[in-house]
Amino acid sequence: MITAIADSIEQNIPPQYQVAIEQRTYLSDEHTTENYLEIREVSTGFVVTSIEILSPKNKRLGEGRKAYRLKRKQVLASLFHLVEIDLLITGKPMLILGKIP
Repeated sequence: MITAIADSIEQNIPPQYQVAIEQRTYLSDEHTTENYLEIREVSTGFVVTSIEILSPKNKRLGEGRKAYRLKRKQVLASLFHLVEIDLLITGKPMLILGKIP
């Protein structure tokens, strides 16, 4: 799914940006690898948006949720945007920070 999203974005993104598929690996018993997208400025390499598709590992208590929450805090404290796509019915939802208009 992440590749399909990347392909769709690349067809519609201005030329000063590029889409990159990145990977995160959890070194637990299962050794899970997850992909996510970053949209960067071509000239500086600066990340402007991170796109995440939440996995069961992100929503279950444990190493995956801790690692994702840390990344999420870092992104939300930075100057770039975070887009989370949660298609899972199960698991604990990620809390929204701040008020929803």
